[in-house]
Amino acid sequence: MRILSHVQSLSGVGHFVRGLEVARALGARHEVHLIDGGWPVPHGSAPDGIRFVEIPRLDRAAGRLAALDGSADLAEVLRERAARLVALARDLRPDAVVIEHFPFSKWELAGEFRSLIDAARAARPGVKVVCSVRDVTRRTRFDDGPSFGSPYAERVRAALADFDAVLVHSDPRVLHADEAGGWTGRSPARLAYTGFVSRKLGGDSARVRALRGAFGSRRPVLASAGGNRRGLALLHVAMAAWRRVERVPALLGRQLVAFAPARSEAGDMEDLRRLAAGASIRVEPFDPDFLDWLAVADLSVSRAGYNTCANLLETRRRALLIPDLTMSDQPVRAGRFAALDLAEVLEEPSAEACGKGILRALARPEPQHDFDLDGAERSRRLIEALCRGDESAWSGLPAPPGASRAV
Repeated sequence: MRILSHVQSLSGVGHFVRGLEVARALGARHEVHLIDGGWPVPHGSAPDGIRFVEIPRLDRAAGRLAALDGSADLAEVLRERAARLVALARDLRPDAVVIEHFPFSKWELAGEFRSLIDAARAARPGVKVVCSVRDVTRRTRFDDGPSFGSPYAERVRAALADFDAVLVHSDPRVLHADEAGGWTGRSPARLAYTGFVSRKLGGDSARVRALRGAFGSRRPVLASAGGNRRGLALLHVAMAAWRRVERVPALLGRQLVAFAPARSEAGDMEDLRRLAAGASIRVEPFDPDFLDWLAVADLSVSRAGYNTCANLLETRRRALLIPDLTMSDQPVRAGRFAALDLAEVLEEPSAEACGKGILRALARPEPQHDFDLDGAERSRRLIEALCRGDESAWSGLPAPPGASRAV
């Protein structure tokens, strides 16, 4: 099949990373064209079967959309993006269009999403349009204000009339979609849970073996800040906390490895290294293969973003989560991890509280669970079945209450 995947990262990197994993699973069997027009997320070489389609890039500056190249005429940039998407749909005549997170956010781009859907349907009337969305679907802070209309749940349901299906990348035992949005009742699109979308280690790689050898039995503690530069504040707290506790017997001989945010600016790495001076702290740049580090770590200190939490479930690592309270999803996800005894959680951390949290988290047993982590592969199978009109692949799957079950 030919699949168009529209994934944009406008603030952090999370949507792109998750969307790329779904595209990777689809690309193993199909021709995937991944539309890349947000902040350029580091991702290494293109996986097999994926062709990146670059369109004029957008970013968010002070909470508003802006052209990444500095163009002052945002309206013209949006028109150019929409025109390229329409031309792409006409040329490819895709079997499926996968749109990341809209209509749950990114309403600033509603015009280009609808142009893409209309063009794809005109080119191939049987095309299937799929929404790919994370576990928490609450209104974001970027979807407030009179220009977006109200109420949120009604607006989402109305927009879902353009979609054939919604794939919720969660295990309902962790978080049910209706708990974090209230939009599922009378939804015109069919819905299903895929399980969490998580990268896979792929065995005991040479890099994992090298990292394991470098740290030996004194496994490191990791502090990561995800994609957004706001994460620097978390790193500053974690590094100050480490100085308070690094001489505690449980931490002697260990290192704190602090990873700069993906969107760090010039000088941020040097500032972090100055803060690390004289302590058992190692500073690293953002690493797209962070999962390799988690494989050898004893503890992760991080925000509560989707991809980080999915990686924690994948590796079953101890964790201290410090959610970004300005994000609509992170407090919800962190609260559920705490309720399920999967992590220690701090909501308003100080260096002192963070230091105590590190020690408590290290004293915990490694978390055990049986949650579904094959969300990318399940997404592929569901999209294939949707395009074939195969009901059997969808039967028996848990769906949110009140959701449509018809193909």
